[in-house]
Amino acid sequence: ATYIADYRMVVTNNSWGNITGECDLTGVYDTYSKLMDDISIQFPYLLHVFAAGNDGLFNCQGFPQQYHTIVSGHQSAKNVLSVGWAEKNQTVSIGSSVGPAADGRLKPEIVSQGSGLRSTAPDDNYFTDWGTSMAAPTVAGGAALLIEKYRKMNNDVDPKSGLVKALLMNGARDIENPAPDHK
Repeated sequence: ATYIADYRMVVTNNSWGNITGECDLTGVYDTYSKLMDDISIQFPYLLHVFAAGNDGLFNCQGFPQQYHTIVSGHQSAKNVLSVGWAEKNQTVSIGSSVGPAADGRLKPEIVSQGSGLRSTAPDDNYFTDWGTSMAAPTVAGGAALLIEKYRKMNNDVDPKSGLVKALLMNGARDIENPAPDHK
């Protein structure tokens, strides 16, 4: 609440999870999911962007390789935007966690390039890395740009996070399987 009031924060980028690599718990809507949804209701102009996880190489019984590997908890909340990892060739990386969520919802809602990206490192250095933690900041940055444009077009009023999420999802180019899917 302080950051929203003092700095007008409207987007967070999150690259962490509670439980990974555990098929019985993937995509579960739990206390952490509910907490994120409660926060989203309390602060309707704040969009939380979460890295979906890098458990795509796990094989969960009853699902094809890679499927049903979305991290449970925060990433499985209904009102956050979960981001998967796409390769430079516009395919979803085999390492990216994908849905469905345990209750059948589509997760992640969007993917972004997450391979071979450069980022800052300690001691004024840079490094190249991969994963959903590299893809999520791109989407969070895109959300910030959309919000900036919305403010300019609407007398400095912020859009609700649900609108920003919908614009990102519906404005993205569909890759691989046509139409909405768990990848």
